[in-house]
Amino acid sequence: MHPDGSAHGDSAVIIKTKIKHYEVDKFQQEHIQATNCIIEDWTGEITISAIYSPPKHNIKEELLTHPKGRNLARTMEALALDFISTGEPTYWPFDSAKTPDVIDFGIINGLPKKFIEGAWKATPEFPNTDNEHDCSRNILELLAEKRLIRKKWQIFRCSRLKAKLNKKIKKLKTLLNKERNKNVEFYLQNLEPSAATDYSLWKATKKLKQPQRTSSPIRKNDNSWARSNIEKADTYASHLAKVFKPNQREISIDEEEFIHNLLNATHQPGKLLKPFTTGEIQNIIKSLKPNKAPGYDLITGRVLKELPEERIRCLTHLYNAILRTSHFPPQWKVAQVTMILKPGKPADDVKSYRPISLLPIPSKVFETLLLKRLMPVIEEQNLIPSHQFGFRLKHATIDQIHRIVRQINKEMEGKRYCAAAFLDISQAFDKVWHEGLLYKIKKNLPLNYYYILKSYLQNRHFFVKQGERTTKLHEIYSGVPQGSVLGPILYLLYTADLPTNSQRTFATFADDTAILAAHENPVMASRLLQGSLDQSKMLRIITDAPWYVTNLTLHRDLNIKTVKEEIRQYSRNYRNRLDQHPNALATGFMRVLHWVHSYQDNLL
Repeated sequence: MHPDGSAHGDSAVIIKTKIKHYEVDKFQQEHIQATNCIIEDWTGEITISAIYSPPKHNIKEELLTHPKGRNLARTMEALALDFISTGEPTYWPFDSAKTPDVIDFGIINGLPKKFIEGAWKATPEFPNTDNEHDCSRNILELLAEKRLIRKKWQIFRCSRLKAKLNKKIKKLKTLLNKERNKNVEFYLQNLEPSAATDYSLWKATKKLKQPQRTSSPIRKNDNSWARSNIEKADTYASHLAKVFKPNQREISIDEEEFIHNLLNATHQPGKLLKPFTTGEIQNIIKSLKPNKAPGYDLITGRVLKELPEERIRCLTHLYNAILRTSHFPPQWKVAQVTMILKPGKPADDVKSYRPISLLPIPSKVFETLLLKRLMPVIEEQNLIPSHQFGFRLKHATIDQIHRIVRQINKEMEGKRYCAAAFLDISQAFDKVWHEGLLYKIKKNLPLNYYYILKSYLQNRHFFVKQGERTTKLHEIYSGVPQGSVLGPILYLLYTADLPTNSQRTFATFADDTAILAAHENPVMASRLLQGSLDQSKMLRIITDAPWYVTNLTLHRDLNIKTVKEEIRQYSRNYRNRLDQHPNALATGFMRVLHWVHSYQDNLL
């Protein structure tokens, strides 16, 4: 579109949809318009600009001359720019008095013609990856006839040709629908849920169930757009670098100094851990899923399954050396992060994307081996509370739900009021304080495990991969490793000391927590529940509040209702709905009990 809003002038770049590209800012002036885009190729980025200027230019093969053309020629000569043209006229006027001319040409920089010719000769030919079925000869002939009739109609605008064109279009649509149904039927008949066809049936159903994802630009912190893959990756990485930092800690300086001194104190390691055997490693490798996505090292589970016995022994020596030296390889502490859009979230917000971390699979094999050594110690010392059902053997989500429902039914049978709070801490796994976790590990586990896990947690890094582009390494200062084997258990150890009380019921599943408090008096039930929330500091954790901010200030400034305020509001809403109920028994019942609820409101 021309800057004055009229449909003349301007420029355009036509790109096939299968070519990776994105548009950059346009340049639009009265005398010149330019459309700019960047093509992402395996060799790098190529900037293409389509420029339109109304006057003609007498450069190289052009026939006519204009002052702007001479200015362009001088600019090309001064900047050592190269000229590309077909050598044939690209402008053919309808008026026979006018002369055909070359008004479309290319200007390149840094690509001499010899280089271009050499690149064409050295570039391998990629096979055609189109999955489209060939149309029948009948359809191709009908398509050619339709195009010929359409061309005649566009010239003569005859009603007879228009009717003939509509008839051909209708017939062509019918044949295309039949051909499409035939191809779909052929595709479905060849689907099988077996490894011989790479599980084509499951892939087809998964493709139908999932929504189609599109690559959209992301807003940066300065409210500008991240268009290219490298800009998106850098934006994601900057966001994750802020996420992987611990929250403000609610401990004093003396307490923090005490923890640092305890962690830095040297102790003689205890008895060496039992070394791994070749049989243990082989059993774990056999259980690996061959199609699981690998880390940045590209070592897949299938590669490990194909290792000969001699290489398995080498892997055994490596794993036992980690146990002996308590040193986790830094190459295994690098995560490749891919961002996935959360369903129903705005695509231009960086917070709408969920990071998926890919770790090296040999690292996961070692973590599985270490976890098998670690779990008996955890179970023997009862380090994970009984109310925690997450990531534990024979503890499913439905079991925790049954436990909560059974407790509610028990309180109802005992004619006791039951108040409950259901909490979900955002970014719980990403905000784990490393020093606090190591303090709990050193306090409860043997020193050999502490030194290994300390090396495992510290100096971890990540990089973001978007398409074929990657960012630089960023350090991780908090959180348990996402996508790891040890990460969930370490989180359970970190949250194992959640304050509990015999008068309340606690139910947790990983980072989801439910607290139930019951009493004959509803006021006391709400007070017990509020006391549990204050004692466990759940509100402070969720809001990331510093130590000097009181709970009352949090409720007031953040407009968060207390437990008794929530109960009062829901009680009034329930009574209002019953007052408007069409059943006379319900409204009469509420009139009888109106004085009871008024009394309870005064108590609350």
